[in-house]
Amino acid sequence: MVKKVICLAVVLGLASTASALVVTGYQEWGSETQIADLEGGFLTVQGPAGHALFAARVNQDGADVTIEMGGLLETQNTYKLPDDNGPSNVYVLDGTWMAHDVESFGQERDSMMYVGAAGVIELATGLGGGNERYDPYHWLDEGSLVPDPALGAGWTIQVEDLGGGAARITAIPEPATLALLGLGGLALIRRKR
Repeated sequence: MVKKVICLAVVLGLASTASALVVTGYQEWGSETQIADLEGGFLTVQGPAGHALFAARVNQDGADVTIEMGGLLETQNTYKLPDDNGPSNVYVLDGTWMAHDVESFGQERDSMMYVGAAGVIELATGLGGGNERYDPYHWLDEGSLVPDPALGAGWTIQVEDLGGGAARITAIPEPATLALLGLGGLALIRRKR
């Protein structure tokens, strides 16, 4: 019995260290923020009403950020990923990250950005600006901007140039996957006849 109580205490202790600050309404930060210093050391923005607004610079070091269920993360200044050391991951699973600009050291500092089927990253600036740490095409090339692994094979990242350095980043099915889905649909229609 004592062993069970000790095991339960250890499990609960570990679970509490992995907790996150969960934003389900509107919350704003006006000064420079380190994600790891937030309550829980991690940030989750959950929609549909979850809206986390950072008006000043954000540093993400050794923490994860998750956007899910239609949440909105809005960063109006530079978002540095990670500031010092990783692992530091951003999961844009179902919702939007509206960023002024993102500076990513990527795999050099153990940092990844994952985009889900209903996730969108809107960058105001950085595309084609000449600095690879701000350029999503560089993140793609080095493998630090990828589809959410939960999507499985057959997904890729699309970077849409909106002009003026702005970009929209989404995860889309690869053309071969779409073709197979289409053929499968035709086969079902034919089978029903």
